[in-house]
Amino acid sequence: LRGWLLTIPAAYIAIEAGWLVREVGRQPWIVYGMMRTSHGASNVPVAVLQWSLLSYIVFYSVIGVAALVFMRGVLRKGPVFEDPPHPPARHTGIHSQPVVAQGSH
Repeated sequence: LRGWLLTIPAAYIAIEAGWLVREVGRQPWIVYGMMRTSHGASNVPVAVLQWSLLSYIVFYSVIGVAALVFMRGVLRKGPVFEDPPHPPARHTGIHSQPVVAQGSH
């Protein structure tokens, strides 16, 4: 049963992979009859793209790990149960005991 937990990311990977295959396959950035595929290709060097991708992966991995560590700490700490606050002192002339019981006659 715990093995199924490892399949949770599979849905997200499938969605992203499907979107990528669909968009690359139809080349939406190319206008039919007005622009050739070769003109739509980027001339950015591969090293720059690799650096950019690596930067994103590292950045979001660090954020993800930090979030998991934070959530783990919160869950391990558990809920904080506090006593309810004491009722305020009554200085308005309202007594908690009958006047007779206070010995004021």
